[in-house]
Amino acid sequence: MTQYALTVDPGVRDLRAADHLLQELAAELALSEGAFGCTHRCGETARASPSLAVPSEPLLRTVKERLTDRGHEVQDGVPDPVAVRCSAPGPPPSPAR
Repeated sequence: MTQYALTVDPGVRDLRAADHLLQELAAELALSEGAFGCTHRCGETARASPSLAVPSEPLLRTVKERLTDRGHEVQDGVPDPVAVRCSAPGPPPSPAR
């Protein structure tokens, strides 16, 4: 499945603060199954930034618009291919049988 992603730059260095923001955003946006979020260490300043990935381009546009309307600085894509932490905001996947 293709994922469409964006990154929020909250201007923090603390991973815990970025993780907390990621959980708040997921709850506010009521993201469904198929969406997930990650926290990244970014650049030489070691900022911590959450990213969100969603399963469709229309949903990505909606999420980006809602985050921008709330005053968040949003960039397309993820800052790097390696995340420090990841979580799925939607319900947990069913166990394999």
